[in-house]
Amino acid sequence: MGDEGLVPSLYRDDPEVTRFVAWPPLADAEQARRFIEIEAKAWARGDACRGWLARDRVDGTPVGAVIARRHEGSAEFSYVIDKALWGRGYATELARALRQRARLDAGIAELWAVCDVENRASLLVLERAGFRFDRVLPGHGHHRGFSERRDCKRFVAAFRKKDRDDG
Repeated sequence: MGDEGLVPSLYRDDPEVTRFVAWPPLADAEQARRFIEIEAKAWARGDACRGWLARDRVDGTPVGAVIARRHEGSAEFSYVIDKALWGRGYATELARALRQRARLDAGIAELWAVCDVENRASLLVLERAGFRFDRVLPGHGHHRGFSERRDCKRFVAAFRKKDRDDG
């Protein structure tokens, strides 16, 4: 704990940052603390989702946040990166790190993410991070920046036993 105060400042209610985000901004440190606590307990039970604060490897500066949701044998993730750091490779590095972590988790056969068909930056992030395009999900997205449901693309990283053994 202790990072709660940083979470709201990463993406506030900036329309450009939250355009393709389904989850609402956390208003303050107390709301963030409660969210982190609830999700950590749910993840430990093996259900629901878990949120993490992503930090720069060198100096520990917060760069974004990620949420992973467990499903039967798989996990889905969503992320947001501090707007001031867009275009510097943090999202790709984060997606690669999550892919590596999920590959080592025997309970996760695939890790996947969806993004709006118009979210070119996230489409490129997922491709660069080694996820493969799976399919279009019509009307799947309910992003904060749009009143109507939106089509999304689903990207997947599937893991076989051999992948885990090659560690």
